[in-house]
Amino acid sequence: MKRLFVLMLAGLFLFSSCATIIKGTNQTVSIQSEPAGAECDVKDSKTGIKVAHITTPGAVNLKRGSGYFQSPDYRITCNLLNYNTGETPLISEVNGWYLGGNLLFGGLIGYFIVDPLSGAMWSYPDQSFISLSEVK
Repeated sequence: MKRLFVLMLAGLFLFSSCATIIKGTNQTVSIQSEPAGAECDVKDSKTGIKVAHITTPGAVNLKRGSGYFQSPDYRITCNLLNYNTGETPLISEVNGWYLGGNLLFGGLIGYFIVDPLSGAMWSYPDQSFISLSEVK
């Protein structure tokens, strides 16, 4: 009986931060533009700090968290010769693994400590598309 209790307790701690275990603390987001070949900067919307520079099509690896229960939102700005600058926000949402996984497995530690501190409770869209209009 004591062994069963220890195994159940270990299982509770193992699954107590579902989003951190399943999704991780970073996320890769694909960025595409029409037309392709645009130079894009990805900046943290709150601080204005540039976190990535890519040529489309490309991908960036972004941090999910920026503090306890805080996520960074990003802004993507793309430029291409003879085209107007294109911008789009990249806004986080609460990750389903954080909500459902921690609720189902009873992970209060994951729900209130691990996932909020690691940032794994947040998710971004897997891809972002920016349409650039031609300069007239």
